[in-house]
Amino acid sequence: MRGERMNLVGRKYGKLKVLEKAGKNSYRGIMWRCRCDCGNEKLASTSNLNAGRVVSCSHCGKSDAIGGRGVHVNLVGRKYGLLTVLEKIEAHDQRGVAMWLCQCECGNITRANTGNLNAGRATVCGICHQTRRIRALKRVRKTIAAYGFSAELVYSSTGNKKVLD
Repeated sequence: MRGERMNLVGRKYGKLKVLEKAGKNSYRGIMWRCRCDCGNEKLASTSNLNAGRVVSCSHCGKSDAIGGRGVHVNLVGRKYGLLTVLEKIEAHDQRGVAMWLCQCECGNITRANTGNLNAGRATVCGICHQTRRIRALKRVRKTIAAYGFSAELVYSSTGNKKVLD
């Protein structure tokens, strides 16, 4: 849905409450006048509000942004694709991002970091991911055979040869 059709007035984004539409920015994005819980006002674009990049005024600090330093969002119980977050684990990945224990709908348990869950890069366990790849490969083979080509050798978009067993 485009920003022009969305009415964000009255919605709450972190500590910010949208008061009114405030025109457009240089990228033709809709800007909104917001009031922070501390009383300060701030202008924010639709995309920044919806993405969680702006959740407070500059007085309250950038650390309030989702994924920002100092903020600990509890993901327990949330669903990301086929994964349900069970609990936060003490381990962190190499960048220091929190890790979560997740259960796939197939019953397997896997780990994922906050960034991959929020960005949609972690939606299934490794076994389900591999199963999906195998199904996709079978569909490709079937399509190739339907057009009368050999299913043994295919060229990728980069020109590399790929053998389909």
